[in-house]
Amino acid sequence: LRDAGIKDSIHELLNKRDGLMLGICNGFQALIKLGLVPYGEIRDEMTGDDPTLTFNLIGRHQSRYATTRVASVKSPWLSSCNVGDLHSIAFSHGEGRFVAPQHVIDDMIKNGQVAFQYTDLNGDPSMDIAWNPNGSMCAIEGITSPDGRVLGKMGHTERYSPFVGKNIYGEKYQPVFENGVKYFSVASGGGTGRTLHPDNVAAGPASYGLTDSMGRMHGDAQFAGSSSVPAHVEMMGLI
Repeated sequence: LRDAGIKDSIHELLNKRDGLMLGICNGFQALIKLGLVPYGEIRDEMTGDDPTLTFNLIGRHQSRYATTRVASVKSPWLSSCNVGDLHSIAFSHGEGRFVAPQHVIDDMIKNGQVAFQYTDLNGDPSMDIAWNPNGSMCAIEGITSPDGRVLGKMGHTERYSPFVGKNIYGEKYQPVFENGVKYFSVASGGGTGRTLHPDNVAAGPASYGLTDSMGRMHGDAQFAGSSSVPAHVEMMGLI
C-alpha cells in the first residue's frame, strides 16, 4: 500500500473524493502500521513514538465477546451513535493490544480520536482482562484519523446476526456500516455523483462531539450524516 500509485489513490479517495476507510482486526493493524490512523495519511516510515498494535498481554489468541463503549462521535462512521453507547462485540485476535506513548494518547483523546474503549458491564473503561481482552492502553479498542474519515477497530462489528450470540448479554448490533452508507447521498437531480450532506460540506473538527476517556463531552454537535440513500461502495475503503 506504500506503492506510490496506490498511496496517491488512497490520499485522493480521502482528501478529494470525500471517501471513507474502515479497517477491522487485521485491517486495523494495516491502517495503524501505515499511519492512516491516527494521522489520516500513509507515512513512509513509522517510529517508536507512533501508536501500534502488538501481542495480547495474555500471550495467546483471544476469541470471545467483549463490551465496548462509544467514547467519541467525531466520525461519520459513528453518526447515529451517542457517547456512552455500549455494544457486545465479537473479538478474535492474537495481536490486538493498542500501545502508544502517553502524550500521543492524550493528544488523541483531546482531539476525539479514541472511538471505542473496552468496558465492564457498567460502561467503565477497564484494564482488567475480564473486560479488556488484550490489555490495550487506556482500554482503547478503536481510533480514527483526525477528521474521522478513517476508522480502525479490533472488534468484529461485521459478525452481527440476530441469530448469533443470543446467550450473550448486551446490544450486539453496532451501526458502523449503516452509518457509512448514510454518509453518502445521490447528487440532486437523480444523478450518480456523490455529495456531502449540505449541513456538513464545510465540516471540521468543531462539527463533531469530542470526549475524553471518561466520556465527558467537549462539544455538543455530532456528525449529521445524510438521509437513507444507497451507498456508493467504491467510495469506501474496506480493509
